[in-house]
Amino acid sequence: MSRLFAIDQLEILDAPIERSFKMLVELANRLLDTPVSLISIVTDKRQFFLSSDGLGEPWASQRETPLSHSFCQHVVTEDAPLIVTDSREHPLVCGNLAITDLNVISYLGVPLRTDNDEVLGSFCVIDSVPRKWTAAEISTLNNFAQSTSTELNLRVDSNRRKSEFEKRLRYAQKLEAMGQFSAGVAHDFNNALGAIQIYCDLIRSEVADQPIVVDHLNNVARTIGSAAEVVQQLTRWSRLNPEQLEVVLIEDTIEQLLPILQAAISGSVQVKFERADNKFCIKTSIGLIQQILMNLFLNADYALRGIDGEIKVCVADFQVDENDTEALDLPPGHYVQLSVADNGAGIPAKLIDRIADPYFTTKPVGSGTGLGLWTVFGIVKEHGGHVKIVSEQGQGTTVKLYFPQSFEESTEHLSPADSPSFQRSGDINVLVVDDLQPIAEGMSRQLRGSGYRTECTTDPKCALDRLSKEPNKFQLIIADQTMPHMAGTQLLAMAKQVNPEIRTILCSGNLKHDHVPDEIDYYCRKPYELSELVAAIDRLFAKGE
Repeated sequence: MSRLFAIDQLEILDAPIERSFKMLVELANRLLDTPVSLISIVTDKRQFFLSSDGLGEPWASQRETPLSHSFCQHVVTEDAPLIVTDSREHPLVCGNLAITDLNVISYLGVPLRTDNDEVLGSFCVIDSVPRKWTAAEISTLNNFAQSTSTELNLRVDSNRRKSEFEKRLRYAQKLEAMGQFSAGVAHDFNNALGAIQIYCDLIRSEVADQPIVVDHLNNVARTIGSAAEVVQQLTRWSRLNPEQLEVVLIEDTIEQLLPILQAAISGSVQVKFERADNKFCIKTSIGLIQQILMNLFLNADYALRGIDGEIKVCVADFQVDENDTEALDLPPGHYVQLSVADNGAGIPAKLIDRIADPYFTTKPVGSGTGLGLWTVFGIVKEHGGHVKIVSEQGQGTTVKLYFPQSFEESTEHLSPADSPSFQRSGDINVLVVDDLQPIAEGMSRQLRGSGYRTECTTDPKCALDRLSKEPNKFQLIIADQTMPHMAGTQLLAMAKQVNPEIRTILCSGNLKHDHVPDEIDYYCRKPYELSELVAAIDRLFAKGE
């Protein structure tokens, strides 16, 4: 079976004759002064000629014979050269039909081997008269067989590489299609969540004296946050979370997250963190690292169910050189290897290639969505990294993540909560533009309640006309990104042309942060918290800003 599998890997049976094989058989006939030469691949039912020279019809055109007409099958079964001076007197082949039908009287065949020492067939020469083969002729034919074997082994390696490439291409195309679909779903769902969030905040401010109602609304707000995270998971393959990426010390970030991660898994599972000797930086965000580790910890916790297991987190320096690029699908360079290992049930070999597929899960219904590893792969891919999973059933699983190492200094960014204090004077006019009326009106009401004067519209063209007529009336314009007739980035850029002093805020749930133009003063991800939006405005208009 392994020999037949090796033949199948060639993908050469019944293929057209190739020039390289044709040249070899022609040269063999000339050098050995024989009328017929063959390159024969032997299966369990027939022999197929990759090429032949001097073979009569109809065999030359059919390029195969049944095993009843095959001397080459004995080269395969004996795993040795077959030397026949007169086939009519040779005990192994004297009854073979090739003697009468193909006039095979003398025969010399040498095995064709793979690098794994599987015999595929033979390179043979044939004469129609008795012939005693010399040692020099046997040596020459052996050289032809070795040349042919080398060609076949190169073919196997080439086919393997082609198969791997096609597999990666199909996977990438599937993920791209899924990402495009998810982006459309995310846009509509984010709009719905945004409207719910706005009116939840408005109601909460109006019933502040009713603690029970406020508590219920707080639960609604938390549920909105959870739903927003699901949307972000759906879009991981098409874009990163549109929050600002920064250079962080990966060990310090993990150490900060460990208490949260430990609380999310079973109390019987021990967590060990092995820091590297040196400190390494990557360009990311704490939120993305938390999402990666949370998914990996929950998967490991499930694999450790019922046992007092261990999850080990390690950080190490890793350098990719030319020899690693194909295996890891990474360009050469310095990387940080973050690994999460458990000693749980492990993953069956037949499932390894499927575990990162979206919605594929081995967990029972209600215990998992199948998006966890899919999300991890997406985030790491967007960082320019790679994920490698090493697992054996019953021996645990190790997930190795490779992130490009950053040599910039780690940075800390001022969050909206840390914005400088600012007393709203009520003289800031805000124009809110969103194609969904509930969001436009709701955001306008929110900001009025926070001390700003506001107007709103659902049409970006109307907003631009309004600014053109009174260019100095509004100090701030807030716009959605995806709107009919005009994108938010386009509207805000034109608003700056009308009034270079106007401040701009872009709101969207689907825009990658590094795609936000520099002239945009602030990017706010939907669904947003009112406190974040107000803090951002305060910063934009604080003294000295």
